[in-house]
Amino acid sequence: MSYSRSSLAAILLAVLAATEAALYVQLHISNINLNSAYGNKKREFTELQGRYGELDAAYHSLNTSYESLRESYNTLQHQYDVLDQSYIDLLENEELETSLRIGNSLESYFDYVRQENVPPVWPSYQRKADFGAELALHGLGVNCWPSLENEYVQVAGRHSYESAKERIDYVTDVMETNVYDSSTEKIRKILDFISGHISYEEEIDEVFLAPAETLAFRSGDCDDFSILAACLLETMKVKTAFGIFRSTDDKYHCMILVHLDELEGYEYCGLSDLTKYGLDEGKWIVIEPQHPISRQDLEWIGQWDLVAASSLDASK
Repeated sequence: MSYSRSSLAAILLAVLAATEAALYVQLHISNINLNSAYGNKKREFTELQGRYGELDAAYHSLNTSYESLRESYNTLQHQYDVLDQSYIDLLENEELETSLRIGNSLESYFDYVRQENVPPVWPSYQRKADFGAELALHGLGVNCWPSLENEYVQVAGRHSYESAKERIDYVTDVMETNVYDSSTEKIRKILDFISGHISYEEEIDEVFLAPAETLAFRSGDCDDFSILAACLLETMKVKTAFGIFRSTDDKYHCMILVHLDELEGYEYCGLSDLTKYGLDEGKWIVIEPQHPISRQDLEWIGQWDLVAASSLDASK
């Protein structure tokens, strides 16, 4: 059987049409399946997006709670640190008070010393300054009043100056002073300790306290501050003198003098040629022992004129 070209063309077109129709059906079915899969994925995406929003909201809520808890923790940590430091300070203060406490024997000894050495009226300010220096020397372990010392030993079984020096040695350990510190650094540490642990109190009558008494009472007036500071400075090998000063309106005040050329990094009031007071040649710097080294008020110190001074010289 023979076909004409037109017939073959028609048959070919019919086959192509059928093939195209079949392919269209397949493509249509694939498109439907893809649309269905897309719809499913879109629904899953929408669900995931909703869950993400919920999780994101939960995260922000937890993060807010975390920040609040962290702030509370930091506050509690700070309060704990403050309480812990307060506890440590209380323990140190308790140990300090216990270690510096003096008994009746030593206190009555100092009363006896004042009774025997303090006249109703001082013959001179120099003698008064000498007595202040003697009290400071006693704290250094010097036997300043041998006859009275013998009586004390009979009662207490040991020397009073040994008990006094034990307290001075304890304080130098607390201050963490070091023989390798500069003189200025030693002065700074000593003044910081005194201003931080000794409070100023007026006296009904003028009584010069020994260093051990001032440390035990944790208070004193200008002469007591000066006697204590002089003792502590001499312990650290800073040459010191006890000084009595007078203002233009005839008020009297006690401060100390240190034999130094300068206070490194600090302003100071220096005096020269104090040999007439029995002090060594060279510059002597006036120190107000009631204040730290950084608060030495030069205007305050400058209003006072030296009237008597006594160096802490055990050989005098």
